[in-house]
Amino acid sequence: MKNLNWHFPADVEEAAQLVKKDGLVPHAGGTGILLANLHKRKDLIDLSALPLHFSEVKENSVEIGSMATYADIIDIFSKINPEHILVKSLQDSANTPLRNRITLGGSIAHYPPWTDLIGALLALDTQINLEGAHSGTFALQKYLATKSLQRKTLITSVEIPLSDWKAYAYRQVRTKNDMPIFHITIIMKQNKNKIIDSRIIITGNIGRYKRFEKVENYLEGRDAKDIDLDKIRSMIDVQFAGKNIDDPKYTSHLAAVEISRGIDQLRGEK
Repeated sequence: MKNLNWHFPADVEEAAQLVKKDGLVPHAGGTGILLANLHKRKDLIDLSALPLHFSEVKENSVEIGSMATYADIIDIFSKINPEHILVKSLQDSANTPLRNRITLGGSIAHYPPWTDLIGALLALDTQINLEGAHSGTFALQKYLATKSLQRKTLITSVEIPLSDWKAYAYRQVRTKNDMPIFHITIIMKQNKNKIIDSRIIITGNIGRYKRFEKVENYLEGRDAKDIDLDKIRSMIDVQFAGKNIDDPKYTSHLAAVEISRGIDQLRGEK
């Protein structure tokens, strides 16, 4: 392996100029560095000195610096609401040492198919702040869909709206510390017994993620006791790549079952 040149920017402005250059790879928690094709790279940008470890609770949102770890995120939202979807999504992700290393910005930038994070962020209408070739605030959904936003940019922070959602997270794994085959995120609001809003997202499928708007539309305005779980399972159409799992058809069936179980659990919570 050839020698690597390390760059140590002292502030965000310097880091933003570095990421604009060809071939320079940002280094945060280091857990995704093996995905960076290092044999083809010669420069790494160490982000550890940047002031991006912060969190700020605002009136209607929380802004979190991109260098915050999974453990940091769990701690931040546990103080706001221990049942928050980000707490439920991340508390069993990977293992304790990795939760102390994996960063928020790195997880979004790399966006591996086994993510426990992206579904919750999408469901919550997260905005991300970028510096570099493109600067400004962008919807996470737009960032994930737009290759040009992902190139030569640095994620500096994310802004997560605060709202009173009931939450359900499920990760399909072979062992506790395994990377999930798929991850289900469900958040729901009820007014007395009626469902007034919901977000249902799966990650790990073909297409990276899928939001089940057809199911959300079925739930909207419906009395919780009138929800037909068999009908919901019939409405869920999601495909998985065979190279990642043993039986894609069975995994699709399993995902539909687990989504219906999550909805059933949330409709019964007070």
